[in-house]
This record gives sequence, structure tokens and C-alpha cells, in this order.
Amino acid sequence: MQATGWFVFVWHTVMPCTVFIVAYWRIFSTVRRQRKVHQAVELSRSRVAENKGRTDAAVDGQSGPSSDNLTKISRTELNILSTVVLMVLLQLICWLPSKIYVILRSFKVCYYR
Repeated sequence: MQATGWFVFVWHTVMPCTVFIVAYWRIFSTVRRQRKVHQAVELSRSRVAENKGRTDAAVDGQSGPSSDNLTKISRTELNILSTVVLMVLLQLICWLPSKIYVILRSFKVCYYR
């Protein structure tokens, strides 16, 4: 009976949270990698434009990437992180009380007849 309680806890609580974290970590990693590639391309474009005697601001109406933008977390990354934290917390808030009850019941800690 105790093994069943632990299995249910792991299968219904730990596994979904782990899947959420792994899936969103992969999304987060992809977004970070694409942002770095995009910033590298923009930086090389601005350097080429400066070598020609003009800036991207004059060409595109935009400013080139600054070193401040290279280290800051983007809005997309912040949204991904907040989503995964929210999903894991809601999963735990909703299911943890019942799973704790199942585990305690399997150990006959709070078993009432």
C-alpha cells in the first residue's frame, strides 16, 4: 500500500512538473539561441555600415544593438520563465494536498474508520 501511495505521488505530481520544466527549458534555450544569433547578425550589420561611413540608424531608422541589450533578458524569455513557474506552482497547489493525503493514508497516519 505504501508503494502505491508513492507511485501515485510520483506519477501524478513529480512527473508532470518535470515534463513542464523540461519542455519549457527547451523552449527557453531555443529562444536564447535565436536571440544570440539575431543579435550577432545585427552587430555585424552595424559594423559593416560603420565601415562604409554610415550607420544602421540612417539606413533602417533603428539603432544597432548595444552591449546593454546583449546581456538583458528579453521580454519573450521573461514570459517563458513566468509561464513555467506559474504552471508548476498551480500544479503543486492543486494536486499536492490530495497526494500528501494519499501518502499519509498509505502509512496509516491519518486513517479514519
